[in-house]
Amino acid sequence: MKKIIITLLFLISIFKTFYAYAESEKPSLIITTINGQKFNLSEKKGKVVLINFWAKWCGVCLKEMNFLDELNKELKDKNFEIIGLNTERKRRKEKVAEIAAKLSYQNAIFAEAEETNFEEPNSLPTIYIVNKEGKIHSILQEDVKDFSKENITKIVKSLM
Repeated sequence: MKKIIITLLFLISIFKTFYAYAESEKPSLIITTINGQKFNLSEKKGKVVLINFWAKWCGVCLKEMNFLDELNKELKDKNFEIIGLNTERKRRKEKVAEIAAKLSYQNAIFAEAEETNFEEPNSLPTIYIVNKEGKIHSILQEDVKDFSKENITKIVKSLM
């Protein structure tokens, strides 16, 4: 019985996250990246934007970031952009900057967002794919079966 209740609570938290963003047709994110550049999601209309929530301690996140770096290099000239949002606190900024320096896409510390209607996800990594109209098309989490390199690539390319 205890396992059933825990499983139900977990599922409710996932669906709560999905519905919160489904209601928010136009996601909001204004943040300064680790490199000091301003990132404003509302200025990205006409581009497909992939927002990747990650943490340094998350092995799956670090592996996925290598794939996202390859995807960014392949598609960045085709109205596609990635921003990585690290979920660790500001005191880890130097270590996050070390990781981000190796990547071809921008990264920021999520806690430093000036404006956002995103919430910190319940599991990592979590990816939001925003279509050219500025609306969330997909939410992918590592614990969901559709979270794969192939599926992420397929979704992104279908929106271009």
